[in-house]
Amino acid sequence: LKVMFNLGRKNQAKERFEKRKDEYENLLIVINSSVNNLYSLRKSAAEAILRVEEYINTLANTPKELKKDVEDIVLSIQSFRSDVELASKIDSGFVDIGNLGIAGLGVAVGVIGGTGAMAFATTFGVASTGTAISALSGAAATNAALAALGGGALAAGGGGIAAGKALLAALGPIGWSIAGLMLAKGGFDFMMRNINDVIAYDSAWIQLNHIYNPMLKTEKQLKQLEQSTQLLKGNIGIALFVNTYPSNYDDFTEEQKIALATLINNARALGELINQRVKLQL
Repeated sequence: LKVMFNLGRKNQAKERFEKRKDEYENLLIVINSSVNNLYSLRKSAAEAILRVEEYINTLANTPKELKKDVEDIVLSIQSFRSDVELASKIDSGFVDIGNLGIAGLGVAVGVIGGTGAMAFATTFGVASTGTAISALSGAAATNAALAALGGGALAAGGGGIAAGKALLAALGPIGWSIAGLMLAKGGFDFMMRNINDVIAYDSAWIQLNHIYNPMLKTEKQLKQLEQSTQLLKGNIGIALFVNTYPSNYDDFTEEQKIALATLINNARALGELINQRVKLQL
């Protein structure tokens, strides 16, 4: 009877752990999707801000303060635009970070690519310094890429090359963006190899909850950020201005001037959302 009781208790503990494990893996799939959706949305939002700048530059007699406001907004998203450029260069092979002899790097880049890594970095990492790498090549471009992934150069307060290597190394073993990082940190493989009794299953369930519960909050933050970004992006369309407003600011009505000021304010708020990071608690 004791053996049967212990077996039943073990099965219960195993079922409880595996249920939470399945819930966690499904949560990671949702988060992974949200990270990539947010990255795409931010790229589109950055392009929308650039269109606002182009429109302002076409207006005659635009007040200097308005032009300066828009220039500052565009400058504020330069780091994100550089990250997008970097992702493209990694994917195209211009920047080679897959052959550095670091465990997991080749897997990470090969499976999720520069875009996948950058989607993660621009969502959870420290905002980069926006250092341009378009004029670099070879080792210089590779080091600049790794520093960007690590949140910028050490001198600028970022994590530097080492942090970039650590990020990609963490992504490497599983190889599917944030889910790879979480699974690697959670150590499911280690857990499954070593679970053989009730205490071990209960301990594994507790450890998993320490990660699962904060990640539920992370998923909520991602959804809120995605919704806010989408809403603001919809408020900076310039079709009405281009098609119906005068081409000379001096000919604007007071109502039109207020509308233009609102457009610029919305663009500024959108730029802030593009640069906002989600705190990831491992």
